[in-house]
Amino acid sequence: MVRSSFSILFFIRESKVRKNGNAPIEVIITINGERCSFSTGKQVHIDKWDKTKQQIKGKDEEAKSLNNYLKAVKAKLYQKEAELLDRGFIITAKLLCEAFQEKIESLKEKSLFEVFTEHCIIRSIPTQCFLLN
Repeated sequence: MVRSSFSILFFIRESKVRKNGNAPIEVIITINGERCSFSTGKQVHIDKWDKTKQQIKGKDEEAKSLNNYLKAVKAKLYQKEAELLDRGFIITAKLLCEAFQEKIESLKEKSLFEVFTEHCIIRSIPTQCFLLN
């Protein structure tokens, strides 16, 4: 059995600090030594960033909102990893980045059962009527 490593890290790109002191918050995904990074689209003042906790310092509304957003990003990454595994993909950092950014077409496709269930719900047909034992 091959042991795999998987980590999600948030950091600020200090080399891209803007004149107002804000820097973009980025994500690094590392899987078995392979890395992939992308921007969260959010910014924070460099003095408000906690490197060890990988989140914004403070308890004001802005800090809470940004920290909740980062938690949501992390949760979506774990969800995408589970989706990929369920569909039989071998997980790589690049693949997970692309799945998070909705760039993988096969993850957008619905299974036959999902289409069938959706159809029955729209038409208010009980799905158990069609299921065979």
